Amino acid sequence: MTAARTRVQDAALVTFDERRTAPATEVSGPPGLHVQLTRPRADLTVLTAAGDIDSSNVGELAGLLWPALLVEHTSIVLDFTAVTFLGVAGLELLSAANTYAPHRGLRIVLIAGQPAVERAVRAGSPDLALDRAPHLAACTAITPPARMLTA
Repeated sequence: MTAARTRVQDAALVTFDERRTAPATEVSGPPGLHVQLTRPRADLTVLTAAGDIDSSNVGELAGLLWPALLVEHTSIVLDFTAVTFLGVAGLELLSAANTYAPHRGLRIVLIAGQPAVERAVRAGSPDLALDRAPHLAACTAITPPARMLTA
């Protein structure tokens, strides 16, 4: 591993590329879910998930999503193209994150990919109005919304 240095921190694998690109954080939970957080640009965070998202492992996804919502000042893309099942707990997480994001001036964009995920989002949470994109390359022009002001 001459091009990258790796260290383990808080049960997450963090890889730093020596070209000074942003670190990629991976968390592997129980079998069935793999999540990774990357920052391909300074104004874009991508959270990629693969496998099943349900109540037994939604905490792994939340563990990467909430810190990004609290710290980052970017748009967040949820790349769920490899998600094979999205349960109620996952829908609740998406709904809560999507409700909170505009208060931070963030936009969340979902790339669903799998028909099972599309069906779950449509059927499970009709009030969940996530922005959508067909693939990650379509997210290059995403700009965050203006920050909401509350009195």
